[in-house]
Amino acid sequence: MRTRDPLAPRTIGVMGRALDQGDGLGRYGDQVLRQLLTLDPHSRYVIFLAVGQSTERWRQYPNARVHVLAAPGKLLWDQVRVPAAARRLNVDLLFNPKFSLPLLSRIPGVFVLQSADW
Repeated sequence: MRTRDPLAPRTIGVMGRALDQGDGLGRYGDQVLRQLLTLDPHSRYVIFLAVGQSTERWRQYPNARVHVLAAPGKLLWDQVRVPAAARRLNVDLLFNPKFSLPLLSRIPGVFVLQSADW
């Protein structure tokens, strides 16, 4: 595990597969991400998308970069492609606005559990 300078800018990876959904979860995730990008301008945000339809959505934020990661299914995208890309890009923290995190990644993570009633 690498030691990080607490004053150095963080790199936060956002698992953005849900951001392309037109439903409430997609809108919620998009708004949370926009607030993070605005309120935390010193951190770098790497937004991982499964498809390239929204690559320009966050272009007005200088602290955001988008990476499109293709995978044949959601499980491979969540558990293999995202953690591999996050390691390669030196991500300090993974954030998923919808339900899950990679199980075997050594990168710390935070996720939002929507509708915990089920």
